[in-house]
Amino acid sequence: IPYNRDRSPRDTVGFLTGFGRRPYDPPTPRFWVKLNELRRSLLQDSQLWEIQRKLSLESPTVVVAREKPREEIVRLIEEVIFQFVQNAMSGMSSIAIQPRQAKTSVRFTQGVGFQMIRGMPTKWQNYRRKARVIVILEKIHELVVTDSYATKRDLFYNDVDLFEKQAIVNEIVEDIAAMFEVPRRCLHVKSDAKGMMFGDLQFVHLGDITDCREHPSTGVSIPCVIQDIKITSSLARFILIVEKEATFQRLLEDHFCDKFGPCIIITGKGFPDVSSRRFVHLLWALLEIPVLGVMDCDPFGFEILSVYKFGSMNLAYNSDELTCPCIKWLGILPSDLTRLNIPDTWLLDLTDRDRSLTDHLLKRPFMEIEPTWKAEVELMASSGKKAEIQCLSSCFSQRYLVDVYLPQKISAGSWV
Repeated sequence: IPYNRDRSPRDTVGFLTGFGRRPYDPPTPRFWVKLNELRRSLLQDSQLWEIQRKLSLESPTVVVAREKPREEIVRLIEEVIFQFVQNAMSGMSSIAIQPRQAKTSVRFTQGVGFQMIRGMPTKWQNYRRKARVIVILEKIHELVVTDSYATKRDLFYNDVDLFEKQAIVNEIVEDIAAMFEVPRRCLHVKSDAKGMMFGDLQFVHLGDITDCREHPSTGVSIPCVIQDIKITSSLARFILIVEKEATFQRLLEDHFCDKFGPCIIITGKGFPDVSSRRFVHLLWALLEIPVLGVMDCDPFGFEILSVYKFGSMNLAYNSDELTCPCIKWLGILPSDLTRLNIPDTWLLDLTDRDRSLTDHLLKRPFMEIEPTWKAEVELMASSGKKAEIQCLSSCFSQRYLVDVYLPQKISAGSWV
């Protein structure tokens, strides 16, 4: 066991009652015992998840994004445009797009997350809407034929007057990917990668070898094209996902991986992009180690964690490679605010927007299979308070998160 010092496990009663303020100690055997217990439990659960996943993917009503060759993508685009031209010549020009986020178009499956269901497509009759789709299809056709790539931002600047907003381009690209039932990368459209990682991990990407341990000050950017990654070495015992880049940098500065490794730290810098979510999915599939989430204690932090675990309705057609059902919520839990006796001066009141999102989250279907998550969110709603991770540094000390909070939470198995 790494860092085994032949000493008795640290008493965590002080932490659980709200008075745990101790200097850093190396991880105890209890720390690793709890993680090993969690790993065994997750591996047992994963067998059931895999059965549920295979059954759901075999359903003819479920849309599952699958890789398709460039020639197939070109053919699909040309078919859509040819059909549009034929309809236009007969005076009935329209483009049929299946709604991705309607309640009737999305279902929730345990072990898989949100999935898109085939249904009746919506015919877009609006001239501007049709023009936008045709222009983007034309650009994607060019990218696929020439085997080149562009970002969503590039597509937007292709005709700013037509698209008006970046969000419109984003939605149309995802609509096209869902219509063709392929991951967005098959359209040769990518997003700027923003995720970061650090820890005991070595991989090959496009012929270049990257050892994440060689960048202790900054971490390593998560590549845009995850399918080109080949992991060559890792002794990591767990993965820690943090919401904010500031928290990620704090963990690097306080040498969290040196003290409590081997492990891997990941941040999506807020709401995670597709590359970050797919990378977490890949690591769990290959390494089969616990994944713990540390987010702000607010509705948006919880929503970010739920996207890592269950996916989103927006990308339900591609959930098969974007979800990580094994994730556990380590902190900051609403119940931690009481256990740690955090004064109200360091807490913030929930805004109207926060309360609206909380009500919406409590109605999500995954709450039925995660009663402890539901209880924590209900506690947040009833208290009317929220807190950022930085409140631990402000209330206790700069090193409290790394030297006390995280190790004692893991040693106590205090995750949900």
